[in-house]
Amino acid sequence: MIKTIAASAAIFCATSALAAPRCVTGPWVSRDKTLHAAGNAALVLGTDVLAKEFAPRVFNDYPYIGVLPAVAASAMREFDKVSFGGNCEYASMTYDVLGIAVGMLGTKVLLTPQPGGVRVTYHKEF
Repeated sequence: MIKTIAASAAIFCATSALAAPRCVTGPWVSRDKTLHAAGNAALVLGTDVLAKEFAPRVFNDYPYIGVLPAVAASAMREFDKVSFGGNCEYASMTYDVLGIAVGMLGTKVLLTPQPGGVRVTYHKEF
């Protein structure tokens, strides 16, 4: 899992570095950054759920297939900003990678078989 996260982060940063002369730091906390992280996490986990349901052979071979569309969407967002006169933001890229990592963690916990299974309990006393 760590190798996949590192590879996806490296691919994303390498593709986004093409626009580096126009990249800025930008604000580190904003609604936009939350949407970057949540959107990528949902894209990774949603793609993995669909792959497991409708293409189980592909999911078994590549359990984190959802990283690919998330990296592509993240890079395209930054390229789009630059193409229309804006600046790409390093903070947005950081939140993109964070969202991808959260989505991969969700895939690992919720979709891939765990040795000994997964046990979820809820206990409330009145």
